Amino acid sequence: MRIWCWDELWRAIRDERAEGPACLSPAASRAALNEAIERARRNGSLNDVAEVIESPGFRRRLLAKIAGWTRSERSVRSDPTENEPALHAQWAIFKRYRAVLRQLKAEDAEGLASWASKTILHAPPKSFQQLSQVIFLEPSLDSPAPWRVVEFAQAHSQAVTLTLAYDSDPSLGEVYSEAASNRGRLLNSGFQETPVGPELRHPKGLFDVENAIFRSDAHRRPRLTDPRGLKIVGAPQSEGVALVLAREIKRLLVSGTTPEDILVLFRRWDDDADLILKTLQAWGLPATAERLVSLAASPVIAALRQAMAIPGEQWEATSLIQWLRHGQVRPPWIAEHGPLALAKTASAIRATRVFRGLDPIRRALDRTISEARSQGNKVPRVELAHIVLDRLAEIIGTLDQPGPWHYQCEGLRSLASSLGIGSTGDPQLEALWDALDEHGVVLERLGRAEQTWSWAEFTREVNSLTAELTGPPLPCPPGSIRLAEVDEIAGARAPWIFLANLGEGMFPTRDSIDLSLATGPDEEPRSKSQANPALAREMLRFLRVVGSADSGLVLAYPTSDPQGQELLRAGFLDDLLTLFTPKALASPLVHESHRRFDPTLTEWPELAGSPSDARVRAVALACTQRNFASLHTLARQPRHRRSLEGTASAIRIAQSRLQSKHFGAYDGQIGDARAVEKIVAKFGPDYTFSPSQLESFLFCPYQFSLRYVLKLAPVDERDELEEDYTERGSRVHHILELLERMLAQEPGNRLERAEALIFHEMSSPPRSGSDIDLGIQEIEQRRLIRTIRRYVRQHEAYVSSETSGPPIPHRFEVVFGLEESEDESFPSLILGQGADTVRLQGKIDRIDLVSSSDVPAYRVIDYKTGSCPSKSDVKDAIYLQLPLYALAVERIVLQQTGAQLHDVGYWGLASDGFKAIALKDWNHDREALEKYVTDVVGQLRQGQFVVDSCKDDCIQRCEYGSVCRIRQVRSARKARDEKPGLELKV
Repeated sequence: MRIWCWDELWRAIRDERAEGPACLSPAASRAALNEAIERARRNGSLNDVAEVIESPGFRRRLLAKIAGWTRSERSVRSDPTENEPALHAQWAIFKRYRAVLRQLKAEDAEGLASWASKTILHAPPKSFQQLSQVIFLEPSLDSPAPWRVVEFAQAHSQAVTLTLAYDSDPSLGEVYSEAASNRGRLLNSGFQETPVGPELRHPKGLFDVENAIFRSDAHRRPRLTDPRGLKIVGAPQSEGVALVLAREIKRLLVSGTTPEDILVLFRRWDDDADLILKTLQAWGLPATAERLVSLAASPVIAALRQAMAIPGEQWEATSLIQWLRHGQVRPPWIAEHGPLALAKTASAIRATRVFRGLDPIRRALDRTISEARSQGNKVPRVELAHIVLDRLAEIIGTLDQPGPWHYQCEGLRSLASSLGIGSTGDPQLEALWDALDEHGVVLERLGRAEQTWSWAEFTREVNSLTAELTGPPLPCPPGSIRLAEVDEIAGARAPWIFLANLGEGMFPTRDSIDLSLATGPDEEPRSKSQANPALAREMLRFLRVVGSADSGLVLAYPTSDPQGQELLRAGFLDDLLTLFTPKALASPLVHESHRRFDPTLTEWPELAGSPSDARVRAVALACTQRNFASLHTLARQPRHRRSLEGTASAIRIAQSRLQSKHFGAYDGQIGDARAVEKIVAKFGPDYTFSPSQLESFLFCPYQFSLRYVLKLAPVDERDELEEDYTERGSRVHHILELLERMLAQEPGNRLERAEALIFHEMSSPPRSGSDIDLGIQEIEQRRLIRTIRRYVRQHEAYVSSETSGPPIPHRFEVVFGLEESEDESFPSLILGQGADTVRLQGKIDRIDLVSSSDVPAYRVIDYKTGSCPSKSDVKDAIYLQLPLYALAVERIVLQQTGAQLHDVGYWGLASDGFKAIALKDWNHDREALEKYVTDVVGQLRQGQFVVDSCKDDCIQRCEYGSVCRIRQVRSARKARDEKPGLELKV
């Protein structure tokens, strides 16, 4: 006895005919299709589809069209009757595709079916000539090929049996409309019909559903009252449905049902089906799915594709970093550098802030290493990154060379081996190598074996190929609960069947209801008055699912989406529910529906089947209901103990934070004496603060601790096209200093001098780099030019606004407190005495002399390329930079001149220019300022790094918002016992 599916039969016939066509694999068929598309493109036949021909969605529809036309044996000599330009373009591709196959002397799967069916009918191979009995089990008779085999069997076998799903009841005419046509043809060809009644061994409820659903007279028939064998469950979409299915399956297993007796089916596999599989596995249930997924989805193939793209993307840093962190990248030589070598390399490259280019990345690493060595330091992480990057460049850099297909394939194999991507015999890699070889064979047969491919072209082709082809599925091991699509297990039976995710548009599918979508590639469009074969097929699919369950059928549907909005059930499920009386469905053993589950599942112990859900529920019961039984049970189990210990610590911390209105150890208040000693040692009287550090502490002590104590750098998410505001600010400051120095040494027209500086800036040689780098540099230069010209206009208004005489720029970029690194630095500004001493450093952008009285006066100016702090922030002593700079000028820079403070102010280069802030009671405020700063630093040295921001909207702009608990602190209404305060008179 021999058993074949259609594809196996076609291949068996081909294997016995030496003169038959070669059977192309999906990869080879794809290569032939690519050739057909190129021929159509050269001929100008693509027309309206030229722009979308490479999109995956269009390619899938094109393949379906071509398969349908081939299956129905449409002649290439005819043209489509529809007046649709897109359809004519697809037909042009189809004709050229068939020509390519003739040139290759090959056929795809559909073409092989046509050839093999004609061969077995007119010249059957020897092994098929004498057949005693042939049995067709519900054959698909939707094309000429299977009909020829039926005709052959009638002529060459002693007996032919064919099963057909059909019911002669007129009220089921819509369901069996397509089968009726096939039945009539079979009867006319000599078949004798033997009706087979329904199986009586089904549970009563399933038997009744199978016989009642989809009947046109269902509304006139009595409603069903016995739902035995049927259960319907509704739950929130995704996780809710997954939980109730896991519960039902676990109940069956506990009752003695074996895993192989359970099938979980989906009309279509989607993300919700993936979640159900993961949930079952999280519950410890032996669930598997023999899924066909694209090669591109394989982690091994993904890592290889990322490596291929590196040269074409000009070593784009973000992609390179992601690839270095890919778990499938394991170069054999990396072991000598340690297990974290690739991760350290990725971190070092990220820190360079270089966006693309192998040479710029190398230069940035070299610069970091040189700067560290000049200071007597070592940066082993950066040095390692340089070594690893050079080694990778040797491997990847050699790929970007043109060559024929086979040459590029060998390069790809060498790349995978050198980078340790995939193991020997990896099924996904082997599938890729086979597909590339088959693609190459087609090119060779078409005379294009030596055609040159650039590496970028080869990369694009491999990406397209892996997206379109599927890899080998992992087989379901014995003793498993199998999850699959309905069509994947057509004809299979099981004691228990679960049909899940029965939401609107799932059963029937939307395209089976829409006649414009339901028409197959080989079918003529139908009017609304004609029967819809696609809907009829959907009905039969559903009936087969119902009839395949020997003991029970569970139907699961989503009741609400993640936002709580109600969802509609699948149309067929509604049809099924209307068959029963309300009383029959009243019992929760038959139909249960839930709109929402508490995330902690406190009221649903049977849904907390995974270890994590069980722990969440136990902790929730203990916290909300003081019920510790579940927690005690889990705590005794080793697999839960470590997680629960961490949970207990988190609860203890949360309780400590919320039980008091005072800041504690978990709110940033350092209480450990040894830690405080280290803080004092670091930030003691010999430490030199900058005003920005003090402002950080005043803004939020916790932020200061993260940035300056723990030295945690915030994640820099700046995009490649975003401006580097720090660098731009430095350039603006430098050019303004040059401009004012030139005018001080040789007075002249400010606009002309500014234009000269602008011309010099524009004529400076561009930095080397990619086209993007050069474009960004051009944008930065234009912005800089606009800023300088705006400054000239602002300066004219600045000078004209002074009635007592124009201010005189006196000093620029005045540095104090940096004696060790700056030769021209003034000494530090020292406030306080003894252990309370505070040393300050800074760089004052500009000091002007102002004529206001007989006593010389000075003005402190700080340039801002962005927004300027408000006068109220200066008044409330949140921003101390200008007052401290004024004190430094008075006590250090202009001490010998006896100059007095006139005012301070920010110069908004992007807005309205200089805005003065007059410190009206400076004689009093300077002493208060000194005491305030020493008090603030005193709290800092005591380790008072509490979560206490002075701005209500701090969450929106703080770089450390992801690790802050400011909302929790504010909800507890915490306040510092002693908080230094100062209000300047402005």
